[in-house]
Amino acid sequence: NERMEDEYIEPSAILSTDQEKVGAVYLLIWKSCNSLPSSSPSSLLLGSHMGVVIDVSGDSTEEHIKGFLMHIVIDRQNPNSTSTTVTRSRRFAKRSRDRMSSVIRVGTLVQPIHPQYPAHPGLLCHLWTEELRITYDQIYQEFINERGNEWNSQCNCHQFSKRLIDRFELEWPAHISVAGNVAPMFVDIVMTTSC
Repeated sequence: NERMEDEYIEPSAILSTDQEKVGAVYLLIWKSCNSLPSSSPSSLLLGSHMGVVIDVSGDSTEEHIKGFLMHIVIDRQNPNSTSTTVTRSRRFAKRSRDRMSSVIRVGTLVQPIHPQYPAHPGLLCHLWTEELRITYDQIYQEFINERGNEWNSQCNCHQFSKRLIDRFELEWPAHISVAGNVAPMFVDIVMTTSC
């Protein structure tokens, strides 16, 4: 599925470039072929995929968001599958802003301190990425245990992105609706048939 293609980056090769951006947390909303008929710009995003990126190295630019990407997707290893089983998706990636409907900076996380590696920014980014993988896996498991692993109005990328933002104690953008909190039955249909 083209909208999920990422440029993979080896996190251990990253050097922090802009300390002001280190720890920036972005809500990504992909462009979508599915949008709900509505006059509300927020509702137009209900059929779009969402995920969260944490810029662990300060390398995001006006053209690309770069960092640790966390989201859930439908597990469709076979393109002809009609499965609605969700699976975890977390990796270090670079995403073009042009392929996003919206990129919203929702806050900043403080990079963990590792006093034994003060002069190794690349290693610090790598360690933080590994810590985020562990955190993601815990949040994912809790989410699936509570809501099941079938894509529906309560188990989808919007609900999971909201869970991540809440867990990081950041504020969800008030102007962005969350699928499942609005028109849940329609969301079940649109989200499972998204392109």
